[in-house]
Parts: sequence; C-alpha cells; structure tokens
Amino acid sequence: MFSTEATIIVLRESLEGFLVIGILAGLIDKFGQPASKKYLVAGALAALAATVMLGVVSDAAAREFIEESGGEALFAASTALVAVVILTYMVVWMYRHTLSLVRDIRVHAKSAVEVGRPMMLFLIAFATVGREGIETVLFYATLAPTTSAAALILSALAGLAVSAVLALLVFKGIVRLNVQRFFAISGVLLVLFAGDLLAGAVHGFAEAGMLPEVAWLELAAQLAYVGGVGFWYLRGMRVHARGLGKAALPDA
Repeated sequence: MFSTEATIIVLRESLEGFLVIGILAGLIDKFGQPASKKYLVAGALAALAATVMLGVVSDAAAREFIEESGGEALFAASTALVAVVILTYMVVWMYRHTLSLVRDIRVHAKSAVEVGRPMMLFLIAFATVGREGIETVLFYATLAPTTSAAALILSALAGLAVSAVLALLVFKGIVRLNVQRFFAISGVLLVLFAGDLLAGAVHGFAEAGMLPEVAWLELAAQLAYVGGVGFWYLRGMRVHARGLGKAALPDA
C-alpha cells in the first residue's frame, strides 16, 4: 500500500519545511517577539491547506484524463518523463541552494523581527512550505497512473509523520542532524528514483511504438542518467561543502 518514492519525497520535503519553521520560531523567541509566532504558524498552515487542495485537484484531474483518453501506457510514460524533469529540478535546486538555505532564511527572518514586520514571517513561512508542497504535488500527480490514491495518501502521511518526529528530536537535542549530509543523501536517492522512472518512460514509449522495443535501451537510459547526473551532483556538493563548511543546524 505504500510507495517508497512517494514516502521519501514527502519525508525530504516536509523535513526541510519543519526545520526552517523551527529555526524561525527559535529566532522569534531569541528576539523576544513571541507574539509574532502566530504569523509564522498561519503562513505554514495556509501553505499546507493550499497544497492539500492542489493535490486533490491534480490527482482527480490526472485520473480523469487517464479514463477519458484511454491511452494509459502512453500517458504513464509521459508522466514518468515529467517526473524525471521534476526530480532533476529538485536535485539542481538542492545543488544550488540547500547548503545556504537555512543561513539565508535566518537573515531574512532576523530582519523581519528587528524592523517589526511580522507579515514578512507569514510570507517566508508560506513561501517555504508552499514550495515544498508544490514540488510534492507535481511529483505525486505523475504517480497517479500507476499508484492508487489510497497508497499516495498513506505514503504522504507516513513521510510527514516520520519527518515531524525527526524534526522534534532534532530541536529537543535528542538527535543531532547534519543537514548537509541529510540533503546530500536524499539528493542521491532522488537521482536513483529519476533514473528508474526514466527507464520506465522508455519502456512505455517502446510499448506505444514510439521507440524500438529493445531491452538494453531502458538500461542504457537509466545508467546514463544516474551516472551523469549523479556524478555532477556529488561533485558539486563536495565543492559547495568546501566553500560553505558544514551546514549543521544553527542554534536558534
């Protein structure tokens, strides 16, 4: 009933959101502005509600299109290709921004608290949670042809629950999380998922007569993607790590 890919996507995305919101809450306490927390919570909840609504609409639209079009194999292959694009974007975004994400958000939040602009906290929380939510919804929509709605919901709840517990343990000081290492590892998993999806897309297009039906083509596409993107990603993360140092969770 669970989708491994879907669960890990939600775990990665929601954990980033929890960490950022937790850091912002700590900053609010540090600067003696506890009343500003309501803007932070409101922004996060508003983004979460919008994400759920978008997810319901997207899932329904994808499944309706499959039923009406009748071209399930071709649609599944096309959505798998879209999923590869989404995962690649997520990997590229992590390569460029993740290691400095917490630092940059701390700067903006500190400025918002110091100058007395609590609505900025709402917008930061909404943008942070909303971005994670949109990425998750887009990826989930591509799984609709091959995964039941119940499996997607259970996977989302499982990933969300695990990330919430992990974030709580981190902020309680029970678990020490190396943020840089966590996102580096999750990035590698995304590359592996994308490679598997690309092989599935090649298989689907072959079944639809758009590519030659030769088994080695799927393997070649998967190995080329994982090898090329994986090498680029790991090399880039090492370069960024040397430049930024360890991105351990900052003290709130």
